[in-house]
Amino acid sequence: MEFQPYNLSTWIAYQVGRSIRRFLTRAVDRRKTISPSEIAAQSEQRPYINASEIGDFVYCERLWWFSKHGFVSQIPAVVTRLQAGRDFHRVYTQEVQSRSSRRRKTRKFLIAVAILLLLAAIAFLLSNRASATAHGHKSHVVANAKATPKASISKDPPESPGQIVLDVLWSLGFLALVFYVVRRIVRWRRNPGDKGDLVYADDQRSELLTCHELGLAGKPDAIWRKGNRFIPEERKNRRLQPSQAPFENHVLQLIAYCHLVARSYGPVEKGVLSYQNSRHVVPYTEEQYIRLVQTLTRMRSLDAIEAHRNHASRAKCQACAASTICSEALR
Repeated sequence: MEFQPYNLSTWIAYQVGRSIRRFLTRAVDRRKTISPSEIAAQSEQRPYINASEIGDFVYCERLWWFSKHGFVSQIPAVVTRLQAGRDFHRVYTQEVQSRSSRRRKTRKFLIAVAILLLLAAIAFLLSNRASATAHGHKSHVVANAKATPKASISKDPPESPGQIVLDVLWSLGFLALVFYVVRRIVRWRRNPGDKGDLVYADDQRSELLTCHELGLAGKPDAIWRKGNRFIPEERKNRRLQPSQAPFENHVLQLIAYCHLVARSYGPVEKGVLSYQNSRHVVPYTEEQYIRLVQTLTRMRSLDAIEAHRNHASRAKCQACAASTICSEALR
């Protein structure tokens, strides 16, 4: 599906990036001597793995196997949970899109106010310079006309109402800009995932991100842009205990989105994992990428055989969606 940008600058950046990516892809393809039939055969032999599958696989390989073959989707409790998750993500998508729209409108309004204040300041300075020049000339003429040894004493004329209004507007505008900058800094420190502009949201218009080299595909909940860096965000409908670290299966799923965003949009240094009561910044490093590749290799090795429980945690089995149909669950 064609990407639908949210503003003109994002559309221009996307079109330029897509053109460069197409040019580089064609240049690389020309160096390769792989025929279209061989590429099609490789695609059939290596189907895409959805990034959402990685979370289930890291949690438990047998849970992933149940989900892949459709056993979990037949459990009524799981169906209800999945529907609640879809509703949660739909509401979150609408929320971030609305917040991004309000932010763009606020930014445009502040830019307009700043331009008006700048014009008012220029007019104020020019008015003061003209007034000072006229007043100095008048004082010089009066001093020469009297020709007395006493120095002529001139008093500054009172400010006009227009100048007072300009002073007040300039002061209020300066305070508003200071308040806006401080508010942005506080928000940046509290919500690292809200940095930058929203360039992607998981809705009906969003495209499926793919990586042919790894056979990976997926759609993150949101992608933010800050400068020339992109930040994918994954949202989870659950809460964490205070000072609790994010779950490893969620982290690796986010790393998969980091890789997809880096291939489709541009440089990625980190991702944001958001829960209902906390947010965590996850660095995208070489070690995380290697772990992602190893996990995908392991998933493909188990694709044609039955996977088994690969942990000894009773708590995992009790919280597992497939515990009622799993013969290997720890009771």
